[in-house]
Amino acid sequence: MLIIKMTLKSISRRKFKSAVILLVSLALSLFLAVYANAITRHLQTLADLHESIEVTAAFTDPYCKSRYDLDLPEIYIFSLEESGFIQKEFYTRHIVYQLEPWEEDSENKFPITYTHLVGANALEAISDFAHEAAVMPHFLEGYDDSLFGQEERVCVVSSKLAMTLGDEITLTVVELPSNHTQRIRHGIVTLKIVGEYPSQYDETIYCPWAVMREIYTELGLPMNWNSASYILQNTENLNQLKSMLQTMLINSPGLPDNQVKHLHPGFVIDDNLLKQATGTVKKYVDFMRALFPPIYLLCAGIGFVVSYLVIRLRKPELAIMRSLGTSRSKAFAFLFLEQSLLCLAGTALGMGLASAITGTLAPLQLFSILGFILCYWLGTALAILMINQDNVVQILTEKE
Repeated sequence: MLIIKMTLKSISRRKFKSAVILLVSLALSLFLAVYANAITRHLQTLADLHESIEVTAAFTDPYCKSRYDLDLPEIYIFSLEESGFIQKEFYTRHIVYQLEPWEEDSENKFPITYTHLVGANALEAISDFAHEAAVMPHFLEGYDDSLFGQEERVCVVSSKLAMTLGDEITLTVVELPSNHTQRIRHGIVTLKIVGEYPSQYDETIYCPWAVMREIYTELGLPMNWNSASYILQNTENLNQLKSMLQTMLINSPGLPDNQVKHLHPGFVIDDNLLKQATGTVKKYVDFMRALFPPIYLLCAGIGFVVSYLVIRLRKPELAIMRSLGTSRSKAFAFLFLEQSLLCLAGTALGMGLASAITGTLAPLQLFSILGFILCYWLGTALAILMINQDNVVQILTEKE
């Protein structure tokens, strides 16, 4: 308690010099806090942009042109789904259908017409309904476009087929082989008509993705994907996704024709809007981050030098205390406590002003101010220790 009382009296007695230390601590801590807050705010802006700007992607042909009529094995799909970058996926697979029963003597003949039954996991996955000008299907009461994410055996038909909502339709589904020497696989599927889309020419029928998987299971065939597009997440780490795609030997846009891997699909990431929005902010953050270490070291260094010089100027006072019987440890505690109180008071005022200006105190701000305090303490402690080692008589007889 005695040391605390002596410290407070000394601070009060040395009004001007105490005020200088307060102001230096306030100014440096305020500057560091505001600077760190600027970095934090722009990092948050980047995070908000990545959160709000939708980035889409899709598998394509090897030349990264067509996104449809592909034949994607499940290894690509499952690898991407497990990558942590997929927020939502859109899949389609088609199979040839005919309304007539299968004729046994046509076992090795291709169907005359190539009308398709298309399985999709969402209405947006279907190219005919994915654009803004598309005319959407109308549904039987109790159904909507969410049916594509369900397992009920239902379908959406073209108005050209002139069928009634609520009726059932029996289709012969046919999986065409990759060459004419393979046996044609066919089966029968019955679907309830719950939706209709207007068309004078198209006879395509759409069904839920789960139903298409069941059809291929019943045919005893693996189901590949005709299209696979995505809404991405974790977009701040897209370089990791691109590296993964390269490891999988997936083609990327811009490859010269002689470098295209023809047995592997392409993959296109539509991130131009994100790049444009985040480009300037990233440059600013990178610039501020590059400057932060030298600025931080400079401010911390000023704290160190100021504290060291302030203590060195008080050598006579410390010598008098020592000559009057004050121990080294008590002299150290007195001066160190005095400087600590002034430094902490100044930084507290600086933090208060920074909080008022920026509206918050982020971890980087607190870390910066803590570093300044530690450097100030280090300078104070080092100066006191050095003076304590000097001879008291020699200090008192020195000529300034």
